[in-house]
Amino acid sequence: MYNPDESQMTDREKALNELFYQIGKEGLEYVDNIRVALANDTIEFKEYDKKASQGCCGSFDTTVIINGDVYMIGCNHGH
Repeated sequence: MYNPDESQMTDREKALNELFYQIGKEGLEYVDNIRVALANDTIEFKEYDKKASQGCCGSFDTTVIINGDVYMIGCNHGH
């Protein structure tokens, strides 16, 4: 769930919070396979892709920059 107060969050938590914000903004339903990865981390990115491929129906993926680091955030949605 989106939290507007990010003052106590780690960078990864802020990236996940942005995903929750985007889910609400886009009106996505039946969300699963929530994923976050540092874009330049090969291991994290492989896991991100694996989760993305396990979902059905629609997918939502975007990037967010947190303190200079680029994060991939995404999920699958719909039925």
